[in-house]
Amino acid sequence: HAWGGKLDYPNDLWDVALSFKEIDADFRPALGFVSRTGIRKANAKADFMPRPGRAGIRQLFFEASTQYVSDLDGRTLDWMVIASPLGLQTESGDELRLEWVPQFERLDGPFEIQDGIVIPAGDYRYTAWIAEVETAQRRRWVAQLEARWGSFYDGDLTRLEAELALKPSPHLLVAAEGEWSRGELPAGSFTAKVLAGRLEVNFTPNLGWSNLVQYDTDSRELGFQSRLRWRVRPGSDLFVVINRGWVHEEDGVFRPYFDRGSAKVQHTFRW
Repeated sequence: HAWGGKLDYPNDLWDVALSFKEIDADFRPALGFVSRTGIRKANAKADFMPRPGRAGIRQLFFEASTQYVSDLDGRTLDWMVIASPLGLQTESGDELRLEWVPQFERLDGPFEIQDGIVIPAGDYRYTAWIAEVETAQRRRWVAQLEARWGSFYDGDLTRLEAELALKPSPHLLVAAEGEWSRGELPAGSFTAKVLAGRLEVNFTPNLGWSNLVQYDTDSRELGFQSRLRWRVRPGSDLFVVINRGWVHEEDGVFRPYFDRGSAKVQHTFRW
């Protein structure tokens, strides 16, 4: 069995919600999927979002949310709190946010986070601070910067993410993004980098073409995806997708390792 419920009060000034679900260990969804079975999960949030209407500030955000997960015997598996003591949106649409994120995680077995770096089984409590700045989506140039620092399992983690996008016209978007992470753990240190580029072309409101290329230093894989979507009418779409991948060998050569193409047609019947 699986069951749950939610009580929600979504409003502009106060946004409050409380939810709970239980998923039995032997639950098998006939449709879709569940990422975890044999758990009870509770979520709660309370956001206060006044609109001062002065000093160029459109809206302030004071937000708090929590998630608690246990097994069916009541043993705590993990919990997380996200509290935002400062968040705001200017009249021009630019946003600033600061978050405090303490969390707990119980590892029943060790896992390898990077080659040769193993986090042992056990109970871990760690805390992160996250700061994010994003310019308004309406601008010709859109920039986003996020920094994360603090403890991480039995060590520390620092992560920086940045994205810069250019919108020369309403039909075209070109973007570059990157992520840099540095972990310092008793078992060792690691650095991971992800670089990506996007090209999106909207020929018409019903015909769009999106492309993504991404490389990460952990798997040493370079991936490319190209997707064409044609909306024939609302609820009826045609998708054509091409995926390619290469592995960056030690000798510096990129060796192809997969090529895939797929197409999907969907149609909605209404009566």
